[in-house]
Parts: sequence; structure tokens; C-alpha cells
Amino acid sequence: MKCKIILLAAGTVVLAASAVTLVLSLSASCSTHSDDCLVLDVDTDNVMITDLSDKAYASVKFISDYAIGQIDRVAIYDTLALIKASGSLYGFNTETGGKIAKYSNKGRAANEYLTVWGAGIDSGRVYLYDINSKKIMYFSVSGELLHQTKVPETSMDAPFQEFIRLDRNSYVGKRVFGAGEIPELALYDENFRHLKDIGTMTLRSGAHFSNPFYRNEDGLVFYYRYMLNDIYLVDDNAVIEIYRIDFGRRNIPSTKDFKDEMQIIEYVNRSPNRYATFVSNIYDSHAYFSFVYFMRGERFYAVYDKSADKVSSHSFQKGDSVLSQICTYNDKVYLFWQDMSGTTEMTIIPLANVVS
Repeated sequence: MKCKIILLAAGTVVLAASAVTLVLSLSASCSTHSDDCLVLDVDTDNVMITDLSDKAYASVKFISDYAIGQIDRVAIYDTLALIKASGSLYGFNTETGGKIAKYSNKGRAANEYLTVWGAGIDSGRVYLYDINSKKIMYFSVSGELLHQTKVPETSMDAPFQEFIRLDRNSYVGKRVFGAGEIPELALYDENFRHLKDIGTMTLRSGAHFSNPFYRNEDGLVFYYRYMLNDIYLVDDNAVIEIYRIDFGRRNIPSTKDFKDEMQIIEYVNRSPNRYATFVSNIYDSHAYFSFVYFMRGERFYAVYDKSADKVSSHSFQKGDSVLSQICTYNDKVYLFWQDMSGTTEMTIIPLANVVS
């Protein structure tokens, strides 16, 4: 199986196995950084700019009695927008903008947290991962605390910094950095007990920027490494490269021997070149694969249209508002805008409209 080269600009297309075939071959013999992947060639010089100031897409303002602060992370589930902002976790209705809940509060009580390290939706429940208190808090969507689960505390128990459900009885986690070569990914049971390490990748640092996992509609788990352009499929036995993102001349030089993610960030910030990097917020469906990337501090959005075999790159603008986050759910793009007055607004665009 060879890589498929997907070109944005006009050029030669080398045909190979389809994305569907690759997804179904997760258990086949394959190794990381092999040629068994799809290469998505993103033309960063040909970005489609969409000004939403006078576009008629659905848009709602979030209603709150106080400004929620800068948005750090977003997850969408049905009509719930789960927002981590300024150290707190909120739920808003994506149709009305009304606040559904604030999930607990910072503090040392049993029903409070020290840090919102991770957050998301697991089996219809909102979870809040407090890495400092070594616990995961589970809530109903409406904000009721349902139960709490203690997580590994010592290096012997292989603690994790992020996790995602793999199946009914297990989770995949990105492990916590420590002395020596620490395996990057591990398998945990339903009580978050370490079962085994997965794959051969090792942690480069303890850097933590976002949730590097995504679970698609078929239950397949995707994973990306911070500051790198490879996307992997993960099961309980293997880590398989599925997509490789190529920014062409905007790629960070592969000849540089970076020790960890922080060295890459320092290099990018000091370089006069406009490198594209920090692939994040990945999404996969039967029709599309999408992700967010950054160039010189600006957030861009790239989409691979599977049926058309095309990659397009996008930039969104809306007056003086700042684009704080981009999240994709159910083949729709959710754009989160914030302005100096503290207002948070969300615009929803069908992916079919983005790529058309």
C-alpha cells in the first residue's frame, strides 16, 4: 500500500488505496512513519478567506451573567458546547446560547477541583480531569455531579495526562512525562488501571497544549503528536500512521534535531520564516478529515474532502472579533469568537459549504 498524494493546487495525483481502505486495515502489518498513509498536501499560499460579518450562517451569543474569559478548549455533543475557559468548565446550549451549567468550582472540597486539566464528553457524561487531585469527575449535562474516579498516582501506575475511551472496557491515555524513556501511549481498563503500553513512541517532554485524541463515528481513535504533522490510528495493540500533513515550504525543517516541543516552538517564534505547525483539533467522518493549524499566531482550518480527493485551507474573519477556537462536529464547523467587551459568539457552518 502506498501513500496517496492529495494536491490542493493543480498537479499530479498519485492514486493509491482510499481512506476507507486504510481505516479498515488498522490491524494489518504496518509501522509508524511508513509509506502506508495518505499525504495531505496543504497549499498555505492559497488560503480561502471567508468574512462572516455579513454572512447568513447560524450564529448565537452565549448568555452568561459574567464574561467566561479566554477559551482554551471546546467539545461539542448534540446541543451542548462544552467550554474550558480561564480555569473553569462551562456548558452552553448551541441553539439558544443559554448557559446550561458551570461544572463544579475550584477548591479543595471533595466535590471541587484544583485544576481543569482535561475535559470532554464520555458516554453522554461530561468529565473533568483534575490531574493535581488525581481524580476524574463525571457530571450530567445539566451539571449534577454523578460520581468521581481516582486515577493512578505514582509512576509505577503509569499515570496519564490525557485519555479517550477506546471501547466499552478500556481507555487509551497519553502518559505523564518522567525520567528515562517513557512510552507515550498506554492502555487502561475501565477503572484507569494501567494494562500495557502501546506502540514504540516515547515522550519528548511534559508539554500539554490540548487533547491530542479524537474518536470518530465508527469508534476509531485518532492521535496526533504536538508540533508534528503525523496523524495516527490507535487500537489496543498498535499505533498506525494514517495521515501525513505536508505544508511544503512551510514545513518545519526535518533536518533540525529538536529535543522536544518547546525547542520547536522557540525555533518557530524566532525564525523569520512563516512556518505552519501545531496541527490540532482533528476531526474525521465518512466524508471529511479536518484539522486546525497555525502560522505566525493565526489560526487556520484545513479540510480533506474524501469524495473529491481535495484539500482546502481556510481563514475565517468576523469584524473585530478574535477567533478563539474551531471545533468540528457532525460535519459542521463551530467557530468561537470573542471580543474586547467579553462577548462570546458562535458561528456554525456546514462543512459542505466550507469546501464548496
